Amino acid sequence: VLLRHYVHSKEEMISKELTVERTEILMESLIDGLEATHHYIELEETTPGLSIKPEEFDFKCIEKPSDTKIEPSIVLNTEYKFFWKILFNPPLKRGERVKYAFKEVRHNHRPHTYEELLERIKHGTYEYKEPICEACEWTIVYPTYELQHEFEFPENYEIENYYPYVVIGAPRLKAENEIRRIKEGNMFTAEKIFDKWVLRLKVPKPLQNHTYYTYYVPSKV
Repeated sequence: VLLRHYVHSKEEMISKELTVERTEILMESLIDGLEATHHYIELEETTPGLSIKPEEFDFKCIEKPSDTKIEPSIVLNTEYKFFWKILFNPPLKRGERVKYAFKEVRHNHRPHTYEELLERIKHGTYEYKEPICEACEWTIVYPTYELQHEFEFPENYEIENYYPYVVIGAPRLKAENEIRRIKEGNMFTAEKIFDKWVLRLKVPKPLQNHTYYTYYVPSKV
C-alpha cells in the first residue's frame, strides 16, 4: 500500500531518566485511497516502574499534496504501548508523497548500569536472558529504500560489545545473510568522539518483514 523512500531516526539518551527520539520519513502511496499509516512502540519487559508513554510528543508535516490535510491521531497510549496513526484527508492517491517528522521524549527504560542489567535478568523481568541492551529496534513493515538509525549516549557514558543484529518475522529467526551484508558493507559503526559514544546503522534497501537491531552492553563499573 505504501513505500518509504527513507526512515531517518536519531535517539539520544539524555540521562539515566530521559531519552529523546526524532524521526523523519518520506513515504509514497502505492494505491488510490490511502487513508492512514501508523507507528507503534511496545515495552517488552515487566520491570516495575518502567514506561514508554511519551512525556512529550510532537508531529509535523514537511511536504504533502496541497489539497490534503494531514494529522496525527493517538489510538493507544499506555505505560507499555504507544500506537498512533497519521490520517490523510482526503485519502492519498497513487504516487502522492508525504514527508513528516515526529519527536518523542520519554522515560529511559534501558538499564543504565551493568549491575542494573544483571539485576533485571535475575528477577526475570527483563526482555532478554543475556546481558545486552537495545539501542535500535526497527521492523520493516513496508518496502523501504533506506533505514538510518543513530543512537547517542550521554557524555562519559562507557559502552562495550556493540553489534548489529537482524531477525526474520514472528519466529524471530536470525537473518544470517542480512547480518553479513551489514557487516561487509560497513553499514554499522560505533564511534567515540572525545567523551561521547554514537552507534549508527545505515541500511540501503532493508528487507521487509525483518527487524533491525543495534545492541550494546553498559560498561562494568
